[in-house]
Amino acid sequence: MDSPDLAYWVGVIQTDGYFKKQFVKSEGVTRYLIRLNVGYSSIEMLDKFRSLSQLLFSIKGNTWHNTKRNDITFQFGAKNLMGLFSSLDIDFSDPPKPPLWILGRKEFFGAYLAGVIDGDGDVSIRRPIYPQCAVRINSGSPCNALALGIQQFMNVGVSIHFKSNISFLNGRKIMGSGYVLEFYISPKNFCFFLEYVLKEMAITRKSLKIKGYVLTRMSSHPKIFK
Repeated sequence: MDSPDLAYWVGVIQTDGYFKKQFVKSEGVTRYLIRLNVGYSSIEMLDKFRSLSQLLFSIKGNTWHNTKRNDITFQFGAKNLMGLFSSLDIDFSDPPKPPLWILGRKEFFGAYLAGVIDGDGDVSIRRPIYPQCAVRINSGSPCNALALGIQQFMNVGVSIHFKSNISFLNGRKIMGSGYVLEFYISPKNFCFFLEYVLKEMAITRKSLKIKGYVLTRMSSHPKIFK
């Protein structure tokens, strides 16, 4: 059942979603749950993830809104899908790691990367005179397998660096750390993004920023792309 739809689903669950194994003592049973919780700014991604979950796995799932936290959650039981997930080599642990079947085809990796960018990606345009479009993926551990896939399909350099953050919440100091994978969208991968990534992305604000940059660069330097 490998497909671009499934590849996108994997990209999302490996970034913004998570798998939870839960023992319910009162019932004496173990539950296996797939859950995606996002803020309302990412509701487009949740809608696509929910539709794909229902299409791919024939499940209904449950959706609920938390008005106090301004977020939305979609969840479904996955006990009967554990064998399928294992056969597809889907790893739910951090960091995101594309299975080999995703690394075997451009359309699969493009859809997977779309899910990863929708989930934990950040897109920024730098340098107003000679603009650059940078994509950053945040994770708790280095995304080495993802970096190799990006290099394989897009022929572009990838950097991974450690970061530490300090924030304050209600007067409390909160310290955190993680890793950032970063690469640039350039003429080397314009066509890959247009053909395989952008059409799969669900979050409009991210995809439009990339598409606007690519089309502007292509129109201002048409000879490069002949």
